[in-house]
Amino acid sequence: MDSKIKIAFFDVDGTLASNTIQSDNTFERISESTKRALELLKENGIIPVVATGRGRLFVQPLINDLQMDSFIASNGLSVTYQNVEIFHNFLAVSQLHDIMNQLDKVNDIMISLETTKGNVFVDETFSRSELDRYTNVYQIIVVGKDIKDRVQLNVEEIKGIMVAPRVMNILPTHISKAKGIEKMLKILHLTKEQAIAFGDEENDLEMFKAVKTSVAMGNGVAALKQIATYITTSVDEDGVYLACKHFGLI
Repeated sequence: MDSKIKIAFFDVDGTLASNTIQSDNTFERISESTKRALELLKENGIIPVVATGRGRLFVQPLINDLQMDSFIASNGLSVTYQNVEIFHNFLAVSQLHDIMNQLDKVNDIMISLETTKGNVFVDETFSRSELDRYTNVYQIIVVGKDIKDRVQLNVEEIKGIMVAPRVMNILPTHISKAKGIEKMLKILHLTKEQAIAFGDEENDLEMFKAVKTSVAMGNGVAALKQIATYITTSVDEDGVYLACKHFGLI
């Protein structure tokens, strides 16, 4: 076993969980080989941590099923350590108005606000004046066809990142999974050389730069594979398990 690595960060959709399995229960979309890999990591003294673009309320049931207590949610906008949220960052109300004014110009998209109490869907009945009372929004989720090309934001200190082929998350430019990882490493008194990260999408690019060792899934985007330390097989072909074996972690 490579004793240098003490912590492993995992994206969820497309990395831990298959995108080809239809289920509302994320745990059911995780293969037995991946579940076994996570168990073996724990047995070998390596801490597995989920690092996802998904919201905290979405992630919590999965964390419980995986018997973990620490995770990074909402692309680093929420960091939970030992079941306590130790960091969060919310969009300012003024930013919400600026973003929505620009999204109003884009047709055929679905928009939701990810809040501490769950997702709030924005449709034609949603009044823009209602935004003034949303002071607990982590990020905005936009779903639609070709949104990377069609949604071009021009809002100061705001970025849009792809988390799936049809899904964009809108959040502050200074926040990322990498920032969440840095906070987690600091709490555990670990260095980036002691960390490994697994991912498949555009929002994992910054995460890969926050660790010494990175693994791109075989189903991952080309940009991620270009900077990865190692490219494993796809999520549906035991990619996580085989990568852990490759690095001698299990």
